[in-house]
Amino acid sequence: MITTAIRIDDLRWQEWLEPVAATTRLRNIECDATLFTNEPNFSKSLAKAGIACVHARDILSPETASFLANADDDKDFNDLKKNLVNSMLAAEAEQTTHFSLQLRLDDPQPDNEARIRKNAAFLKKILLVPLENPFRLDIQIRAPWHFPKSNEWSRAIQICKTADSRRIGLNLQFHPNEYDEQPDPDQLLDEAAPFLHAIAFHYAPRLGDTLFDDELADWAEALKQRKFNGIVAFCPHATKDEDLIQICNTATNWSDFFTD
Repeated sequence: MITTAIRIDDLRWQEWLEPVAATTRLRNIECDATLFTNEPNFSKSLAKAGIACVHARDILSPETASFLANADDDKDFNDLKKNLVNSMLAAEAEQTTHFSLQLRLDDPQPDNEARIRKNAAFLKKILLVPLENPFRLDIQIRAPWHFPKSNEWSRAIQICKTADSRRIGLNLQFHPNEYDEQPDPDQLLDEAAPFLHAIAFHYAPRLGDTLFDDELADWAEALKQRKFNGIVAFCPHATKDEDLIQICNTATNWSDFFTD
C-alpha cells in the first residue's frame, strides 16, 4: 500500500494546516523533524486538525549527520543522542513512520569499505531509538544528481546493503523539472527500488514547474508493479501569495494515481 503526503512549508506551517485538513483524501504531511522540538504547539496543532506527519526529514542537520557517520568512536553520537531521541519520540506521537537524513555522500572523499561500514553502523545505532512502533530510516538521495559522475547513489545503496536491514533504505528527492527530457521511471527505479522507502516529487507552481498527470500515472504504475509500500510525497515550493487550498486539492487529485 502506498501512502501519499504533502510537504508543508516549515516556516509557515500554521498556514498549511487548515488547507491540508480540508482535503478529503490527503491528510498526511511531511516536515522537518525540528518542528517537533522547536515549535511547542506543533504536535497539538496536528492532532487538533486530524493530520498525521508520516515523514520527518533531517532528524540531524546534514553537517552533523555527515560528521557522526564518519566519526572514529561513539562519544560524539552519545553526546547528541538525547536530542535525537527527543525529536523522534515527539514525532512518533503524531504517527510518524519514516525518518530521513542527508549524509552528504557527494563529497570527494575516495570510496572505501571502512567508510561504508561506519555509515551503516551509524544508521543501525539510530534504529535503537526506543520508539513503540518499528520505524523506517532513510538516506536521502537526489535525482538528477548534483553533478555528473556523482557517487551519492552508489554509496547510499552500498550502505543499505551493508546495513542489511529492511528498516534502512532510500528517500528519493526527485526534481523532474531539472531534466531536459523526463526520465523513464523504470530507469531510476531499477537501481533504487530494492531499497526505496519514499519518493518526493518537487515542483514550483508559480514558476510554471508543475507535475503532469500522465507522468505521475507512469510513476504510479511503475511503483505498483514493484509492490512499493512506502511514501509518495508532493513537495510544492510555494510562494507566500499562492492559494494553498488549490495546491492541496491538486496534490489530493494526484494522490489518487498512487492509492487507487
